[in-house]
Amino acid sequence: MNKCLNCGKEVANKYCNVTCQNEHKGKLNQEKYWLNPKLCKHCGKTITFEQKRNTFCSRSCSSSFNNKGIIHNILGVNGVEAKETIVNIPKDLIKDQDKKAIFELSKNWQSARTTIRKDACKVFEQSEKEYKCVICGYTTHVEIAHIKAVSEFGDSATLKEINHIDNLVGLCPNHHWEYDAGLIDL
Repeated sequence: MNKCLNCGKEVANKYCNVTCQNEHKGKLNQEKYWLNPKLCKHCGKTITFEQKRNTFCSRSCSSSFNNKGIIHNILGVNGVEAKETIVNIPKDLIKDQDKKAIFELSKNWQSARTTIRKDACKVFEQSEKEYKCVICGYTTHVEIAHIKAVSEFGDSATLKEINHIDNLVGLCPNHHWEYDAGLIDL
């Protein structure tokens, strides 16, 4: 008779049951892992056994690593005109950026449009304007539209100008599409 390699009970084989077999092999795998543990690709911190499939120790390390190669030119930050590595445009500087800089600082065209759209929604929500379609009065789903399209602004126009409250209007999805397609006027 042999003893179970996990619990020590007398058995005919190596283990008394599948649970003991799995526990023992798990312990062996864990011991083997700690002999040569996986390190975070960004900070070099040891990744725990439970997270051994991960490449990074945290989401913060993952985003820092994946965004470290993005070089952006932000003019006037602390009075210095230099290229800096950043992850996002600082919120206190976004309003002062011109359209060209926003598109250059973004990963792609859609990302830049999202930045402009999110800021437009924030400006509209902070205003006194009613959250409803100005044409039909629909309130269930309202989209914020630019009266003067973003594409009509020059590269030097700031986000403050583009998303000025006088250039924003609430429209239902149907009227927003019709307005963008030139089928209706405001």
